[in-house]
Amino acid sequence: ATVLLTNDVVSYRGDGEEPVVDPRFEILHIDEHIVAVSKSGNIPVAEGGRYYRNVLVQVVQRHLAESSGTDEPLYQVHRLDRETSGTVLFA
Repeated sequence: ATVLLTNDVVSYRGDGEEPVVDPRFEILHIDEHIVAVSKSGNIPVAEGGRYYRNVLVQVVQRHLAESSGTDEPLYQVHRLDRETSGTVLFA
């Protein structure tokens, strides 16, 4: 085990190969406060573990940047497991 000391820095390099995901989603609602999307059953909602770029929040944010030019960050309101399809809200 490694003991962290004051001013130690811990970082994560997300430059490794990520598992393949199903990036399909449908925007159900979008306004200036909320984005609601229906996600497929094989994509994580947020970064974690082996997933850093191939996650729903990043995929939707890239789509919105390309389609409308917005660069506002998205924040997940809740999460669904990677294997679960359904509606996810972002603010």
